[in-house]
Amino acid sequence: MTKALCLNCGNLKYGAFCACSCQAQSSGNIGLDIAFIDRFYDIETLKGFGAVIKAIRSATTDPAARRAAFLEYVSEHHPSILTVDLEPEMKAKTTEILRGLTLPTVTVREPPPRRQQRSETDRFEIPKFI
Repeated sequence: MTKALCLNCGNLKYGAFCACSCQAQSSGNIGLDIAFIDRFYDIETLKGFGAVIKAIRSATTDPAARRAAFLEYVSEHHPSILTVDLEPEMKAKTTEILRGLTLPTVTVREPPPRRQQRSETDRFEIPKFI
């Protein structure tokens, strides 16, 4: 089953739309939930983003500001994943949250191949029964 990043607590969970052990459900944004799964990034990359979420959680109890701060971090440091254009008030909150934190560096790596493609020589004949 797919491993996904819980955008609430930063832990890994099974399935992008499944509840996490912290009892958080999906974000409500399918694209965002799918963006942080092991089909696109290796486990260490997801854990790195999880460490960012955990650091942000330590700085604020406001769930909307935590989510926005994480999205702002990704937008600034990894714009190939996503970009955000926050409302001025939320942008001010996230800037203040992120300014006071030392966040881990996340190196984005693709996942290893799930399975090798079979070549023509790897195929086998199915016996014919008459």
